[in-house]
Amino acid sequence: MKNKDKIQQENRKALPKFLLILVCSVVAGLLVGGIMVATWEAGTDYTLQDVLCEVLGMVSPWLTGAVTVVCMPIALYFHLRGKCRWQNWDGEADDVLDHAEHELSIGLIISNVNMALTMLFYGVATTLWYSWAGYIAAQIGLVVSLALLVVYQQKTVDLCKRMNPEKQGSVYDVNFQKKWIESCDEAERTNIYRSSYRAYRTMSVTLPILWLVAMVAGLWFDGVGPLAVVLVSAAWLVQTLSYGLEALRLEAPKKQTK
Repeated sequence: MKNKDKIQQENRKALPKFLLILVCSVVAGLLVGGIMVATWEAGTDYTLQDVLCEVLGMVSPWLTGAVTVVCMPIALYFHLRGKCRWQNWDGEADDVLDHAEHELSIGLIISNVNMALTMLFYGVATTLWYSWAGYIAAQIGLVVSLALLVVYQQKTVDLCKRMNPEKQGSVYDVNFQKKWIESCDEAERTNIYRSSYRAYRTMSVTLPILWLVAMVAGLWFDGVGPLAVVLVSAAWLVQTLSYGLEALRLEAPKKQTK
């Protein structure tokens, strides 16, 4: 009985916030829909799409390589800071090694953001092919950026393995993540699992928002069509199934042996 009261209390506490979010979402949807209908009925020639495509088509090829020019020095700065801390470590103060690993992790995050932005601008530049000069710039920017990023990550992982000899795995190995996690201790695995769950929760909010944006873009902009909605929905479905099926596997009752 106490458990039932506790459940009802938690529901009553969370319900107002949920209803507020739901009402705000409905109001926002009505406003956007009303603006779209009013625009269509007025016969307004909406040219924002043309301007956006032209601007992105012009700048994306050059941003493909420019992102690395900006991000790589910052990532390298944290890499060298972590390396210097480790080289000056006396082998006793554990906090020095922790700070070194922390700065190497910052550098890796920056390099991963760099890679994501590089692929974003390259994809936009290729899709909105604007000129031969831009096309060639995008190809060169992609190749150079990926080469630098792979080498950077390899050097950082190798340095982490020198700092922690128990670590295993090569960035060039397709099973690198599996081998790396298997070589981590219990505390490191716990941090990885907690971070993964945080990423799952973040994407559980982000994907519905992206779905709404893709749907509105498909209605508002010519040429977008249903593909954006399909891709976002596919990513949403993959995330839901991968999490749910793994949870079922882990929660499945163990087979009794006779």
